[in-house]
Amino acid sequence: FSFSSEIRWATGRASAVHVQWASDHSKKDQQTVTLTLDDLSTPVGDYHTLQLSLVTRTDEPALLRVESFGCWPACFEPMPECVWSDEHFPASRRAEFVWRTHDHAIWQDAHGVSCHYNSLTQQQQRLVSSLWVSAPELLTRVMTTNRAKRFEPVLKKLQSRLAQRAVAVAQTPYGKMGAQIHIDKSYSPPRSARNALNAEVLAIHTLEQLVDQLNSIELSLAQLLVPMQALPNAIAALQEGSADQQLQTTIQHPLFQVK
Repeated sequence: FSFSSEIRWATGRASAVHVQWASDHSKKDQQTVTLTLDDLSTPVGDYHTLQLSLVTRTDEPALLRVESFGCWPACFEPMPECVWSDEHFPASRRAEFVWRTHDHAIWQDAHGVSCHYNSLTQQQQRLVSSLWVSAPELLTRVMTTNRAKRFEPVLKKLQSRLAQRAVAVAQTPYGKMGAQIHIDKSYSPPRSARNALNAEVLAIHTLEQLVDQLNSIELSLAQLLVPMQALPNAIAALQEGSADQQLQTTIQHPLFQVK
């Protein structure tokens, strides 16, 4: 069964959206907001977490970034060969998806940023499209979280710039393939409750009681206090006499001092 590019795929859902980080580069007039989705479920796949970055710049199209270590499990496996990589850490890859009309010349450049999107499978393209379509709503929802207060100026600036885009989503490659991701904490998967561990309480008030308890589990006072690698003969010698004698002999022995 194959999907037609004209058919919108079923909606996705996630239990929460968080602001991971946000920055405003004043010299470049560039805003970057990194969001994390929890428990994301889509027809393409299910993700414990998915991280994306939205970038707006003066006189430049908006970007959506997905990094190789931003999704668990991986969003794109393998990553397209043409995506950006870190020369100091080649395993770190970054795909960028530009906001341009579907007939823009950039999509004809096989070696440019368009390759990041064009090299994906159709299902992976559907995921990217849904992230783009959902971006305004994700920003609106994340603004209600406590952590967002720290980044509120940047969030509002980026949100405003996205809203003022001259190009509508229907004019981009993402419009026909993406659908809204809904956020609701009730989508969080059930987690099993941990059983309380009721450990046995030992009421030991005297040395004799301690020795009795150790004897009940076939452990001597000397074995408790000296290194396990001690010679068996030395251990045996420390177990003679009363409890008080055993304690005094053990703590004065060189083996105990090593510990």
